[in-house]
Amino acid sequence: MTAPVRVTGVLIALCWAWSAALAMAEPVTTIRSGGPSANRVDLVILGDGFTADQIASGAYAAQIELQVQRLFAQEPYLEYAAYFNVHRVDVVSAQSGADHPERGAYVDTALNASYNCSNIQRLICVSTPNVNAVLTRSAIPADARDLVLVIVNDAEYGGSGGAVAVASLHAQATELVLHENGHTFAQLADEYNYSPPPCVTTEPTNANATRETRREFIKCGTGSIPGRRCRPAARRTECRGCTTALSIASRALTARPTTRRCDRWGVPSSRSTPSSTCGASTTSCRRSTG
Repeated sequence: MTAPVRVTGVLIALCWAWSAALAMAEPVTTIRSGGPSANRVDLVILGDGFTADQIASGAYAAQIELQVQRLFAQEPYLEYAAYFNVHRVDVVSAQSGADHPERGAYVDTALNASYNCSNIQRLICVSTPNVNAVLTRSAIPADARDLVLVIVNDAEYGGSGGAVAVASLHAQATELVLHENGHTFAQLADEYNYSPPPCVTTEPTNANATRETRREFIKCGTGSIPGRRCRPAARRTECRGCTTALSIASRALTARPTTRRCDRWGVPSSRSTPSSTCGASTTSCRRSTG
């Protein structure tokens, strides 16, 4: 009878461990429900630098709601809002705010948000292992985390992109999220008209960038909204140097909000700026008026 007793003991231990893990999991609230995750985009938002009191009072939920409203007020989120699920994860921090190493100011937060990452003042980094630990504990399935965004409880402009997007409470940080999610989710290239990167001699893989100059071979119409067509921008001879690509919200990482509504998800842009690339031109699509 020893073996069955041991098996029972192991099962009890596993059940206890599972129950304890569930008890430690941060609460998750779905604040936008567009349908099943199989054919929807799931956006998971975590807060950092929000204390238990700020969460209990509703201040945290109100801030997240404001950020979501700002995000979905702009394209392409506005047009495709019905195809999104948005989940808010209530992450408790011991202290409010974020680290500011340049000022010698440090706070104890759950995700270790810090400005001045890589000595760039506006660049906010968070601990990816800490973020992943929260996601693992949550009830959100792994296939329902298409986009992960951390909102940092600090009013100073800043944020970052990558597998986990980060943004402060500053109103213009929304532009940064739009820009970075274009990279992360849609694999779009940058559109910069200053300090161009090195030339490329091969066709970019990004849907919104090409070295092709012949209109009939421009690829940027792929995946665009039906009824709209792309066309290459006119070549410009005064461009300096060469760029690898043109894309989304070129000024979103500066203090100024972008005035462009460029190819954030392969949606035809309203403006384009061609640049010479190693003898050919790099073009992006724009909405056709005729």
